[in-house]
Amino acid sequence: AETLVPNYYKCPNGGKYKARAMHWAISNSAVKLQHTDWICHLDEETYFDRHSVCSIYQHCLRENAAVAAGVKAFPDMGQGTILYNTFGLRPETLLTALADTARVGDDIGKFRLQYLGFNTASMGMHGSFAVINQKVEEVIGFDFGSEGSITEDSYFAMKAQMGINLGMQWIDGYMFEQSPFSVMDLIHQRGRWFHGLFFCTWFGGQGFPFRMTALLSFMMGTWTLSFCVLTMNILIKVFHLFGTEDYNLVFASNTVSLIFKLNYMLGFVHTFSPFLEGWAYWLALFYMQITIIPIAVGAFETAGVLNGLYLLLSRESVFYIVQKEKKATIGKI
Repeated sequence: AETLVPNYYKCPNGGKYKARAMHWAISNSAVKLQHTDWICHLDEETYFDRHSVCSIYQHCLRENAAVAAGVKAFPDMGQGTILYNTFGLRPETLLTALADTARVGDDIGKFRLQYLGFNTASMGMHGSFAVINQKVEEVIGFDFGSEGSITEDSYFAMKAQMGINLGMQWIDGYMFEQSPFSVMDLIHQRGRWFHGLFFCTWFGGQGFPFRMTALLSFMMGTWTLSFCVLTMNILIKVFHLFGTEDYNLVFASNTVSLIFKLNYMLGFVHTFSPFLEGWAYWLALFYMQITIIPIAVGAFETAGVLNGLYLLLSRESVFYIVQKEKKATIGKI
């Protein structure tokens, strides 16, 4: 069944973009959903397998049973790992594919930690592979105004946690998507994330308490200063500006760089397999991964942060759509 949002529809609180469509679908879906039904939000190119479906089904049954037994008032959301450029999806651009291994590292690192360890989405969540109960969506909605429509997924998680103390569970399954097809797509994507996540922090002025947003606020602060790491690496390793006597500075730079590299490598080994890709291709990708991380990928991510800062400072309300088609373009609505 297909649900189309009429052109005349406007959210009462000014919700826009993807949030506007999802807010309409809550009450006007062609599929008449009950309070025990669940929605799995996906991107247009998302693939999944039987294991993904079984893991989601297990989560839904467990949470419905907990609500029926009176253990909780609302069933927790769920999310698992998204792999990129695998499961039959070949990368269109190797640079962006290798840059996105960090997203896989984030999934099985910090996101899994917050779901399993703290039962929250205190550091944000994906808009894809998001498993949410129909009753929860009815209560919270997606009509968050302009600021909450930029990264409506994380804003929804914050609203749900603050409003009904909703938790977040880890789903032990994978889904498969593609990386942006061009470097500019990736930069605009990161810029939108930075722009929208700012409004999910304590500094965003949206009324979220500091105790709930402390981790995300800290993460956004380090993300803002990430260009310092790139600059320091260039000065030390390319221009040899600092000598070995600047031990503390070099040690700090190398430590931060190592943490970033480990995150990329964690995502790489979960994404690419020498038994599927072939050893020659896998080793070539591995070599590219460890050599382009310090400079090239760092430059892309830094450009994304600068783009996000520009959007914040200019107070420009935009939602860039990265097309997952052969002729990739960036649409602005």
